[in-house]
Amino acid sequence: MLFTLIQSLTQFFNPTDPTFDPTAIFGGFLFLFIIIIAIVGLVISLLIAIWVYKDAKKRDMNATMWLLIVLLTGCIGCIIYLVVRD
Repeated sequence: MLFTLIQSLTQFFNPTDPTFDPTAIFGGFLFLFIIIIAIVGLVISLLIAIWVYKDAKKRDMNATMWLLIVLLTGCIGCIIYLVVRD
């Protein structure tokens, strides 16, 4: 994947190449953008799961169960937790 970005940059900066495609760099940047969005989404999901775990523990609920529910179902599990919590 990183190779695709490097290859795109190499093609972009070598206009004498007969296969020169100035738009090739955008494919690499699009891939990088998608990877960054996926990592940010994963971090946000983990932060929400940690918050649910700490909040459930503070409220004397089964924190481990709620952590697993939120990790497996994402935002839906968080919404269910917010409705069910004491």
